[in-house]
Amino acid sequence: MRWDLWEPEYGRILREFRFSRSKDAAASRELETLLARHPRGLTGEVGWRRVEDLLRGHEVLVVGAGPGAVPHPRELWGPGRAREGRSIAADGATHACLEVGFVPDLISTDLDGSVEEEIEANARGSLVVIHAHADNREALARWVPRFPGPLVGSVPGMPGRWSFNVGGFTDGDRAIHWAEEAKARRVILAGFDFRMVRGKFPGHLWIKRRKLARARALIDALWQRGDVPVDLYTKGGTIPWPGVSGERTEEATFTRRPTRPPAGRSRRPPRRGAPRSG
Repeated sequence: MRWDLWEPEYGRILREFRFSRSKDAAASRELETLLARHPRGLTGEVGWRRVEDLLRGHEVLVVGAGPGAVPHPRELWGPGRAREGRSIAADGATHACLEVGFVPDLISTDLDGSVEEEIEANARGSLVVIHAHADNREALARWVPRFPGPLVGSVPGMPGRWSFNVGGFTDGDRAIHWAEEAKARRVILAGFDFRMVRGKFPGHLWIKRRKLARARALIDALWQRGDVPVDLYTKGGTIPWPGVSGERTEEATFTRRPTRPPAGRSRRPPRRGAPRSG
């Protein structure tokens, strides 16, 4: 997705969550500076080309950090086809991948998950895409220099020389946007649960619920466009993405259809100081 197509959705996210465009931009610049200094930092163009080459034409397993079974690629595709598949871990889901015995091809992270394990996976061959936003500047400064392998930057706004942006809001749905933009053959989601929300205080729970709703809406929009089939992995087999829930989710603005908040959904702002992880 081109930035000019994603920008209206980004504007909506800023308004809905009361995020700061200028603070996002400041974090993006900081990430670009860190990547420019990193011995294995990749420019946005080179990094995106690597992502695209990895995913194009392949079935892609995207692993989320929620509850649910995570298959080993050999289990999912069979021993003869396992190497043809590709895997992406969404931040803390890196732990689940390593636990069942495989290193993900890609990691989508804003550095609020199991970063030590992401560093380990990076050393073992994972290409790591680090996302900048207003609330993770300290994490960027702390962790980016510690990654030993190739890194590329992802930003919420307009990309610069050391970053790219093809759409997406959370670590998980960003990975699905990459697969769609790279023209993957199919996306299979594992470890995704849009109903279970954990948080330390009410403001955090509210924002997490809204973030999960927005991520679901974005995945719905990708599925509705129909460019890449999206399925959900279960122990009983895979089911088409709409089977995850019988209820409709609000549509993302770039579908160019009217949107309306679900009845009874609170629109109150998050409590001041609520963390923004994504």
